[in-house]
Amino acid sequence: MPAPGDGVDDAAFGQTMDLCARLREILHDYPDSAIFKEMLQNADDAGAAVMRVVCDRREHGRNGLLYPGAAAVQGPALLFYNDAVFTNEDLASIQSLGQSKKRDNVTKTGRFGIGFNSVYHVSDQPSFVSAGALCIFDPSCRHLPGRGPGYRINFTDKAAYARDVQEYQAQWAPYKMFGCNVGAGRTFEGTLFRLPLRTGALAEESKLRQVECGAEFLDGVAAQFERDAPALLLFLKSVRVLEYYEVAPGAAEPVLVRRAALDAPSKSLLDDRLFTSRIPPKNAADRAAQLQKVRCGHTLEVVTERGERQTWAVAQSAGEGPACALSQHALAGKFALKLLPWGGAAVRVDAALAAQDGRAYCFLPLAGQTGLPVHINGYFELPSDRRGIFWGDDVGGEGGFRRDWNAALLTDVIPTGYTAALLTLLHAAKAAPAEGRDAALDVFYRSVPPRTAPAPYQLIAAAVVQRLLGVPCCWCGDTWRAPTACLLADAAAGARVLEEVVPALRGAGFPVAVLPSHVYDSFAHGGALAALLRERGVPVDEPPAVRPLTVASVLAMFAEDAARGAAAKAAWAPAQACGVLEWVLQDALAGSGDAALPDAFFAAPLAPLGSGGLGCFSSRLWFTDDEGLLQHLAPSDAGGRFLAWPVVVQHPALARLVQSARVRRALRVADLTAVGLFQLLPHLLPAAAHPQHAAATPVLRPDDAAVVPRVAAVWEAIAALDATEGAALAGAGNEQWACVPCLPGGDAYPDGLVLGRFAGDAPLLHEPTLDGARCTSPGDAARTCLHGVLRRLGVYLTAVPPVPGVIARPSADGVLGTLLTRCTGSLAAADAAAVRRWVVAAQFSLDQAAVRGVRGLPVWDVFASRQGGARADGAARLLPGGLCDGGVGAMLSGSG
Repeated sequence: MPAPGDGVDDAAFGQTMDLCARLREILHDYPDSAIFKEMLQNADDAGAAVMRVVCDRREHGRNGLLYPGAAAVQGPALLFYNDAVFTNEDLASIQSLGQSKKRDNVTKTGRFGIGFNSVYHVSDQPSFVSAGALCIFDPSCRHLPGRGPGYRINFTDKAAYARDVQEYQAQWAPYKMFGCNVGAGRTFEGTLFRLPLRTGALAEESKLRQVECGAEFLDGVAAQFERDAPALLLFLKSVRVLEYYEVAPGAAEPVLVRRAALDAPSKSLLDDRLFTSRIPPKNAADRAAQLQKVRCGHTLEVVTERGERQTWAVAQSAGEGPACALSQHALAGKFALKLLPWGGAAVRVDAALAAQDGRAYCFLPLAGQTGLPVHINGYFELPSDRRGIFWGDDVGGEGGFRRDWNAALLTDVIPTGYTAALLTLLHAAKAAPAEGRDAALDVFYRSVPPRTAPAPYQLIAAAVVQRLLGVPCCWCGDTWRAPTACLLADAAAGARVLEEVVPALRGAGFPVAVLPSHVYDSFAHGGALAALLRERGVPVDEPPAVRPLTVASVLAMFAEDAARGAAAKAAWAPAQACGVLEWVLQDALAGSGDAALPDAFFAAPLAPLGSGGLGCFSSRLWFTDDEGLLQHLAPSDAGGRFLAWPVVVQHPALARLVQSARVRRALRVADLTAVGLFQLLPHLLPAAAHPQHAAATPVLRPDDAAVVPRVAAVWEAIAALDATEGAALAGAGNEQWACVPCLPGGDAYPDGLVLGRFAGDAPLLHEPTLDGARCTSPGDAARTCLHGVLRRLGVYLTAVPPVPGVIARPSADGVLGTLLTRCTGSLAAADAAAVRRWVVAAQFSLDQAAVRGVRGLPVWDVFASRQGGARADGAARLLPGGLCDGGVGAMLSGSG
């Protein structure tokens, strides 16, 4: 380094700033689309109620201008008007690049001091008029010769007016609108910014940005206004009217094209928006104490020039936890951060936002979307480009503190307002008439945050969901329940679940809520979201588990009901139970091998019974697809022992399952057998058929005429089942019951049927015909005459089909076997004659074994005795004139 006095001249030394270079850096961070919002932010901070955007497409006069370079900026321009007036502090701030006086005022949105400079995207020479001053910027110092980077004219000062204004009327013509008239030297009660667009010629020599801005840019501003204007009003503090104007070439006045405004805002709403007027601007402790008293919750309507309306529920409040503590932390002062623990959300009331359209606001929307279905607002720390909130996991020091601040807003402050806004929607849904409830509830559900929101906004979703888990916000068809107090069904679960299972479970008295998929997912993962918050140091208790609609959860609820001794689900129709049963079986028995159903299944009332009710599969149930038989069983207790096939078959998928032997084994449902059906007979019989009563009379007539047909149908089914089972009926336990319909006796053959008692010593014979008038042959007549003999011998005749070992067939062999069983002594002569006549008629139907039996019948006359009796071994012949012919004689003599 040269020493003093070695030939190097002494000179001033130090770092300097190239203003244009610094502005280019800012323009790199700020997009040109930010101009509209930055100008709106300035208007809001100034306390303006109205802001207007003007696209002026005119070419203004180029003669008689204040300075030579002004001619280049007399063309089309973008103008911004607001009805507030610049203060001296505002004038000082706008001249301080990055050193805005707003930085010391926590209540100002534009606290970074560089947002205004986004105007250099489109203009090299912006200017504005406010009160009595006109200020022109020229950071490149090329257009205002000898005046430095800008020039201010106090046009209400007589000397300045005479020097700079009076003679240069063409210079001030572009500002003549909304009561601004610089040329007249009158004070302007408002502020009007003019950004003359950079022409191609200006772009070529610009030190700021060599990009031309023309009509296409103005068209983009118009489109941006139409798209964004209504939502821009949500979190502002003072601006409540936004207007867009066009000035066509040659036109004298701006023409209103678009408008968005709060519709008839009440004083309380305006006071809520001006919450900053109640906050001490400097002392952090005072701010924190004062903020605890501030809560903003209101519904605002935004109306456009076309009468279109948007209704929003806006709720904001101060944080009382980590955010409040951080706002007073020593590091906040060390890093010169002015922090306000304030935030909330705006939820669309009349129609929910699209699922991913939510934006993050720092009073005005930031770039990008949050993945939330609502707009959120917070006093965020922002990066220099203001494109989103400051975030990052790999930063320390000031960066780490700023990130922690934003995390506190996301987990502590904003969720409170978000939840309050949601509850406004929920209250509207609960108050809606039945025909409008679904639409109102849809708006609420669509506004619930999704679990899949990207970081860092997933923290908001996690915190809001924790708050909602205990709120009765789920509609269960007839009641509101908290997510932790009902079954949650996914609306995308499929038609079978939504159209059969859900209504059936509701019919059973279970609260089931059908939720949009993202709501279902968020509630179902409440525990995981709580863990996410704990990872960020947020103290959150483990939330109660929710119950998604699964087979396991449904069976668990049935088990809990049973444990509590809850009443049976009387209102649950068997057809509904079938829908649930099908769902359970398809889920639990998926696959081809044998599978076991959980124990809880057998305690659930899922079995449709033949009696018309519901039962549990823990009871022994039988299966048959004989619908006729089931119709006879249904009115009796026996119907409750059968699976109701006529009900099951109405559900084709369930019917296919039940017809599978594998599924019936899993259900522990037995295939119907003759023995099983026989054991059910007492459930169809009146008390008089009980053995202790039936023993007193051989037959009885039931009072209910339908009993006999029912019992007869059961016996027909027994007969139709496997004949090999019949032999086991004699030991099945119901032998002493009067349980077989027998045919009436006596000569008159009265109409109607009576019950015959089935006992081991009272044989039964199938005999479908009795009426002698129907006899068509001697054999028929003989058979009819034999009926009386059989009755007197204690044989019961029945129309029930033959059952091997129980009800004999009406063949010659069958009748003969019955006679041999009952003829143990002498018969009356008439009866013996009737038997002999039957033998004569049936002789050619008897086989050799039967022939030997005939010889043992005590009905034959012999030489040794004229009394009827068994054939004597020494007898040589029958009496002459006997009824038996040679064939029978041969039979008896042993030669037949």
